[in-house]
Amino acid sequence: MLYSQGFKCAEILSKKIVPLFSLCKEQASVQNHYDFGLRALKNCLIRAGNIKREVKMGVVSEESRVVSEKLGSDIIELKILYSSMPKMVGSDVNLLEKLLNNLFPGIEYSVNQLDLLMKCIKTVSKKLYLIGPSGCGKSTCWQVLLKALEEYDKKESVSYVIDPKSVSKEELYGTLDQTTREWTDGLFTGILRRKLLIILEVK
Repeated sequence: MLYSQGFKCAEILSKKIVPLFSLCKEQASVQNHYDFGLRALKNCLIRAGNIKREVKMGVVSEESRVVSEKLGSDIIELKILYSSMPKMVGSDVNLLEKLLNNLFPGIEYSVNQLDLLMKCIKTVSKKLYLIGPSGCGKSTCWQVLLKALEEYDKKESVSYVIDPKSVSKEELYGTLDQTTREWTDGLFTGILRRKLLIILEVK
């Protein structure tokens, strides 16, 4: 996999990456949204390969700008940080940093590189993650917020609760019939379409 993504020192990197994901899976707290399996590993390596090619071709993206002319291990570590750290809770972030320092010694990573990205996210982001164990008040939190927004806007709001793990990707996002080229909305896209139609009717 590493060779196919253009990493010449694939054997050395594999001896670091595979143990890293295994240790994260063993030592991190149990969270439903965590994924340290083969799928996550594959996605990480594919994106790391993309970054490597972007750097080589001079294409500037947020991630390729950060790595600049760095080596393979730097790119791998950067991609792990970009993909894994935002998902991790509390003490697990420290665990990831320690594991990275042990397996990728000598590589410095400055969070200052993310300042511009964080500023942009805060400006345009329309989503929020509530993470915690059962019964800690996650549902109550967003329900209170929704009620407060109703009072502020003087409009009735409607909430939609979807468990993405209970349905397939096709059922969630929709499907395109390869023969008839007819699109069928999924749960999520169907809700978006209905809400958009309501907004257009109001205008």
